[in-house]
Amino acid sequence: QEGLYTIPAFSLEDLKEAAFIPTVQEVMIFDPPELLDTIVGDVMQAPGAIPLMSYILDELYLAYNASGRQDRALNQKDYEKLGGLAGLLRRKADALFLSLDPNHQAMMKKVFLRMVSVLGELERRRVKIEDLNYSPAENLLVEEVIKKLIESRLIVKDTDYIEPAHP
Repeated sequence: QEGLYTIPAFSLEDLKEAAFIPTVQEVMIFDPPELLDTIVGDVMQAPGAIPLMSYILDELYLAYNASGRQDRALNQKDYEKLGGLAGLLRRKADALFLSLDPNHQAMMKKVFLRMVSVLGELERRRVKIEDLNYSPAENLLVEEVIKKLIESRLIVKDTDYIEPAHP
């Protein structure tokens, strides 16, 4: 407990700086400059804002490298081709799902269904980990699936809860 330090939530300006500084170091620009505002706006309300922003920037950089362009620009067109944050997360979730065996796929569905609520509109919700208690064999699957979802930055976990990383 003595070594525990809680990092306060990043402000809008902190998030912009966290995205901008690495691009300066790599001599990259945002094209248009408002793309940075779009990215920060997409992740601002997410519980895993920093990892999500890192993921977006990684994917934009990979898209830039794959394009063969020499303009050193992370651009809006690439972000739109990637589908924005929602498209990136959807592709990542699909890839993870397809990489699992049928038992893990079924458990991934169960876990995600517990994290959504349909009351008029689809809404994400926090789920107590203790509420994901099934048979001993299924509990092992739950642990493995949650670990993979966290590693993939699709969900975030605190001591007692899990929740989707983004609405």
